[in-house]
Amino acid sequence: MVNYTGATANSNIDNRSSNYIGVMVITLTWIGRFLLEKSRGLDEHVRSSGLGGKLVPYVKRVAAEICARALFYPTLFVNIGRNVINPDYHWLDRIDQDIFLGAVPLPGNVPLLKELGINAVVSLTQSYETLVPTSTYQAHGIQHLEMPTTDYLYAPPQEEICEALYFIHKNARHGGTTLVHCKAGRARNTTVVLCYLVKYRKMTPETALQHVMSIRP
Repeated sequence: MVNYTGATANSNIDNRSSNYIGVMVITLTWIGRFLLEKSRGLDEHVRSSGLGGKLVPYVKRVAAEICARALFYPTLFVNIGRNVINPDYHWLDRIDQDIFLGAVPLPGNVPLLKELGINAVVSLTQSYETLVPTSTYQAHGIQHLEMPTTDYLYAPPQEEICEALYFIHKNARHGGTTLVHCKAGRARNTTVVLCYLVKYRKMTPETALQHVMSIRP
């Protein structure tokens, strides 16, 4: 069972399982870094060859998308395993009265989102990373805003961040709570949540980051 907020955890996993997950994390991290380093090397080669221009961003985007697709399910399973083994690793955390910050929701856990008072979801994931369709959210009375964003190298464009902030704030004004998620709940969605805290909670960027990291390190 996924440990959503620290309330449930399987304490019977033995050390061998823990070691296996640790090896998987290290291996996948190495693969991801290797692919990203290769993509950066290709960028430098293209620039030095004088091609530059539009080709460099295109090459970087394609490399990031290939890396993100290749690592999605392996890293998802690692995240689930780490969540089960480590009771301090939560699938989602409440950042303030308006927002939860979390990993990609699993289909069987949508009713739990309602139990937590979540009535809106912002998904910063590509279509292959989105495990719950909009129709399922709607069937449970949950609004859904999709903002496809590639993992590892990219944050949402400024106009989409503004759209997400308006969506969250509008829901909050009506007494609602929004889950903002990406795959692991550590990078893409944090960008949006930090912007929300700066804009609507009047925090400095540094204070906002410290606040989020104190809750979801």
